[in-house]
Amino acid sequence: MDIVEKSLESQLANIQERTGRSMDELFAILEESGLEKHGQLRDLLKRELGMGHGDANTVVHTFRQQGDDAPRTVEGELDRIYSGDRAVLRAIHDRIMERIQDFGPFDVSAKKAYVSLRRKKQFATVGPATKTQVEIGLIGELEPGGRLQEQKPGRMTTYKVRVSNPDEVDDELIDWMRHAFESAG
Repeated sequence: MDIVEKSLESQLANIQERTGRSMDELFAILEESGLEKHGQLRDLLKRELGMGHGDANTVVHTFRQQGDDAPRTVEGELDRIYSGDRAVLRAIHDRIMERIQDFGPFDVSAKKAYVSLRRKKQFATVGPATKTQVEIGLIGELEPGGRLQEQKPGRMTTYKVRVSNPDEVDDELIDWMRHAFESAG
């Protein structure tokens, strides 16, 4: 079991302890609600059980993954994330990953619309922001300015950078990513 799976397992155990309900009971609440959209289900748990956004999001994500027995690979998920109109953005993603491989070991975990990059903690996210831009979310202490934009408090990442073509994956961006990587160790 990798660190991401262990983290999820721990988070789900903590959610069950805080709510006093098993995962089956939480899933039953979602099933019986008749709601289908992720955001509606998440908001139901927040409203009805007082769950935090992250916990509710994780429960809904886990609920919606039920029955999906097909093995999922990061490569397969990247093909899905960068499909259709966003297929042209895959070259940017690949360039970023190529440039950060020498940082040292880290985990890549595919989410619904991006990938999470983690050491002991998450240090970055990479995924399409629009049909023409990839957004790199960074965590750590950096000096915002120019294309490095500070995020509002409470966001998953502290800073973001948007990239429109592989040539924008430059030394400045890689330095910011390296700093985030080192901070997460």
